Amino acid sequence: MKRKSIIWIISVLSLVSIGTGIILYSNEAFYRAKEKQARITKELKEKMEQKYGVSILNSEGYYNEEVGYAALLTTKDDITFDVYSRPEDPEGSVDFYKNELWIKKGLEKWGNAEDYIPNVESVEMSVSYKDYDDSQAAENKRVKQLEKKIEDISDQLNIYLNVHLKTSYQKNKALEIEKGIYDYYSFLLENDGSSIEMMVEYEDETGTYSIQRDEYDKMPIIKNMDDITRRLEIFSP
Repeated sequence: MKRKSIIWIISVLSLVSIGTGIILYSNEAFYRAKEKQARITKELKEKMEQKYGVSILNSEGYYNEEVGYAALLTTKDDITFDVYSRPEDPEGSVDFYKNELWIKKGLEKWGNAEDYIPNVESVEMSVSYKDYDDSQAAENKRVKQLEKKIEDISDQLNIYLNVHLKTSYQKNKALEIEKGIYDYYSFLLENDGSSIEMMVEYEDETGTYSIQRDEYDKMPIIKNMDDITRRLEIFSP
């Protein structure tokens, strides 16, 4: 009986010892990871400030399996963007500052859909480069271009506007919406926005109007409201 008790005590002590070791190791690994994340976040912040000549007021580091170590940075001019640590790349990182800056400039110039279209909930824009050369010379050129107006390099960008409406599709009110879209698109054409693709979405995905390039990369010709009406796609609830 004593022998069984001794074996039991030894087993319990062993399990406690193993459990304590696991906890200590896990805590140490956790703090090492936090220290690494803080170090990388600081490096990314300093790298972006030097690359773009901006002042970054807020930096939040994070990690996930898809992108690895990264940071969400916010500049003094209120531009928030992600930057990923990429030690294997020549620059050591991949960032989205340029895209976010062009979006800000684009919305300031063309984001006034509510001036023309009734019941606008929000206006979103996405911007990407058409031909993305990943050479250092091309990247240096793109950084220098950030001083320009967006309309001056719009031929090098894919610009997409997404207008969300507060109301669902109603046939008896569609004409008012379509007139607004026509007037808004006319405004874009008159203000250096002829290359902008656009989608207007009714609430609850009940219908959309799309003005997009065709398979030959050509923009549609919009001459009147009928051209807008033909672009309506209705979705059944």
